[in-house]
Amino acid sequence: MSSRSKLNQLWAEHGLKFMRYCGVSVFNVVLGQSLLLFFFKVVGMRAMTANLAAIAVGTIPSYYLARRFVWAKTGRHSLTREVLPFWGLNGVGTLLSTLSVHAAESATGGNFIAVQSASIGAWLVVWVVKYLLLDRAIFRHQTKQAAAAETAPAAA
Repeated sequence: MSSRSKLNQLWAEHGLKFMRYCGVSVFNVVLGQSLLLFFFKVVGMRAMTANLAAIAVGTIPSYYLARRFVWAKTGRHSLTREVLPFWGLNGVGTLLSTLSVHAAESATGGNFIAVQSASIGAWLVVWVVKYLLLDRAIFRHQTKQAAAAETAPAAA
C-alpha cells in the first residue's frame, strides 16, 4: 500500500472525527482558560485551587461534547465503558496541569500568563493520547456500530 493510499485511508477513518475533536478541544480550551482566569484573578483562588475548580466545571460539557459531537454517541451512558474512563483521562490531565500551574505560580510569583501557559502545556501533553484512547477504547463500540450502519444496505 502506497503512502498516499495509507494517508487516504487514515483520513477516511479519522479525518472528520479528528477535525470535530479539534473543534471541541478549542471550545474546551477557551472554556477552561476562561474559568481558570475567573477563579484565579476574579475570585482570588490560588492557582491549584482555581485549576481544580475550572476542570471540575469544564469536564461536564467536555464529556457531553466529545460523546455526542465527536463520536456521535447517543442513548444511555455507560458508567464503566464511558464515564469513568473519560473522567480518568481527565484525572491525568488534572494532575499534570495542577502540578504545572502550582510550579508556574511559585516560580513567577503568580503571573497569570505563566499559570495559563503551564495549564495549556500540560493539557497538550494529554491531548493526543486522550484522542487515541477515546477513539480506540472508550467510544469504540459506538464507532463500530455506526460504521456497520453506514455500510448496511438500505431497507426497501
